[in-house]
Amino acid sequence: MPGETRRQVTVRDLDVNSLVGKRFRVGEVECLGVELCEPCRHLEEMTRPGIIKELTHRAGINADILVGGVIRVGDPVVEL
Repeated sequence: MPGETRRQVTVRDLDVNSLVGKRFRVGEVECLGVELCEPCRHLEEMTRPGIIKELTHRAGINADILVGGVIRVGDPVVEL
C-alpha cells in the first residue's frame, strides 16, 4: 500500500540525491534536501529480502519543509 514504506513523495526520472544541500519546490511546498535516506530493515520487511543492498544510495532523501502547501500528482520538482 502507498505510504507503508515511509516514502511520503515518490518521483520518477529525477536524481533526488543531487538535491541534498539544495532548496527545491514540489508543487507549493518549498524544501531543503538534508541527507540521503538509506533503506532500512522496515523497508525490507515491507517488500522483500535483498532490497537494502539494491537501494543503497538510491532510496531517496530526507528533506526539511521550509514553506508548507499543497502537492498534487504530477507537480514538478524544481530546484531553486
